[in-house]
Amino acid sequence: MAGEGTGPVPGDGSGPPAPERVLFPPTFSVSEIKNKQRRHFMFLRWKQQQRKEKLALKKKRRKEREALGDKAPPKAVPKTIENQRVYDETTVDPNDEEVAFDEATDEFAPYFNRQTVPKILITTSDRPRGRTVRFCEQLATVIPNSHVYYRRGLALKRIIPQCIARDFTDLIVINEDRKIPNGLVLSHLPDGPTAHFRMSSVRLRKEIKRKGKEPTEHVPEVILNNFTTRLGHSIGRMFAALFPHDPQFIGRQVATFHNQRDYIFFRFHRYIFKSEKKVGIQELGPRFTLKLRSLQKGTFDSKFGEYEWIHKLVELHVFYVPAEVWNFKLNTVPVALTSKFVSAGFISLQQNRTEKTRVGLGEKLDNQADENKQNNLTCPKECISPPSPPFLALTVNPAQVPVIQAAKNKMVEQLQQMKKDRKHMEKAREELIKKAKGLLEQNKLRRYQVREEWKKKYFEMKKATVSLEDTSNKLRQGLELYHQKLLLQLEARDSQKRRNNTTSKNYTIIRIATVQHELDQLRRKLDDTKMRLLTEIKMRKQAASDLRALRAELTQKKL
Repeated sequence: MAGEGTGPVPGDGSGPPAPERVLFPPTFSVSEIKNKQRRHFMFLRWKQQQRKEKLALKKKRRKEREALGDKAPPKAVPKTIENQRVYDETTVDPNDEEVAFDEATDEFAPYFNRQTVPKILITTSDRPRGRTVRFCEQLATVIPNSHVYYRRGLALKRIIPQCIARDFTDLIVINEDRKIPNGLVLSHLPDGPTAHFRMSSVRLRKEIKRKGKEPTEHVPEVILNNFTTRLGHSIGRMFAALFPHDPQFIGRQVATFHNQRDYIFFRFHRYIFKSEKKVGIQELGPRFTLKLRSLQKGTFDSKFGEYEWIHKLVELHVFYVPAEVWNFKLNTVPVALTSKFVSAGFISLQQNRTEKTRVGLGEKLDNQADENKQNNLTCPKECISPPSPPFLALTVNPAQVPVIQAAKNKMVEQLQQMKKDRKHMEKAREELIKKAKGLLEQNKLRRYQVREEWKKKYFEMKKATVSLEDTSNKLRQGLELYHQKLLLQLEARDSQKRRNNTTSKNYTIIRIATVQHELDQLRRKLDDTKMRLLTEIKMRKQAASDLRALRAELTQKKL
């Protein structure tokens, strides 16, 4: 888009044709173009124009300085984040006697005096994924004398006493979210402290471009960089207590904890001596970044724990800015017109965070929050950023302010009504859950009583069955003997001459007795089979009922 400009018009004969220049209206915004390709094209042209203007201004200033010679004013120092920071007064003096006394009597003193050998337990959150498990295994190869155990659903309050009983000095818990490690809990045993970190930028060994062998089992050298505040000293000593105090330089391995702007970067390298004068480093992995969230006294206790330090959120007051007071060319607002702003409420944000508002960027922290903001772990020359704008600027039409306010009030009323309905539904749900639990308990108690009665009857009948089975076996043996004697007597009646006579009366009696005996045996086997079948059917029904009861209990536990 080209706007109207002053100067000679091409083709009127007043001078040579001027190069084409892109001029934008004073209220023009690239974001107002709906076509994506056109918007991108215009944005590139606008950036190109900005670069040309900046280069022309730079050349003009250089010519002016050359013309002035020695009388030229000194060059202005460019403003950067580093040179605009305020000195951090919380930095600890290494020669401070109070700090030396505290460190000589803290929980890590036995380690630094070589009275305790570190023994670390590394575990994960419940049901970890493969990436988290591999990260724990690789971390165990970095930290000597460390053991990896799977959580198996145990709570930390049950794991910590078992670790203390097995002489573990530290506990590391790796948490994950959506199959990605995102948190680390480091607890020093048996008396604490416990630090909770947010973990990001995790890279395993296969994800790092490197050449070389796997890490060796030698004790690495530990480097702690920029842990110079009181809080930084505590965190640095916690990391140092994970490694033995006497490194083995044969392996040429080094574990580095570098703190910069409250972010702790971990790297694991190996020294490579290319020649007698040249040396390099090779990253072995894994690598990750930590951000301290809280430091708690004692071991892990999420409910009643006492915190030494906790990362707090900052409340930000957001305003709507009427379009009539907004300078679209400079993207600024005069200070005298701030009384026309409309409050949009407060939002809670983390420190050192910014968010986008339409085209520009609005700083998140106001003056008061900026004064309280401190880099708690940083080095002596790192400090706080300069004051930020006191609000986020959002353009709005003045005629829309009453409509926005009415819509806001309506939404507040709807929100209150939804909160009341939610409380009522939660109360009803709690009552139903309580009633269901009571019914389940009654059903469970009744089933237990019936089961006990049947068990009692079963054992009584089992005791009586033993004697009855003995009597039945004796009678059956007597019946067999009687049957054998009867057959012998009947066979003895026939003489040897008529033994093969199958038409005699005596032979018929013998056959009848034999068939009747076989029928009795078959009838007895049939009764035994029926009894076993009934027993199997009853056992199957009992197993099915027990399965339904277990499913009901599992469903209740899930609720």
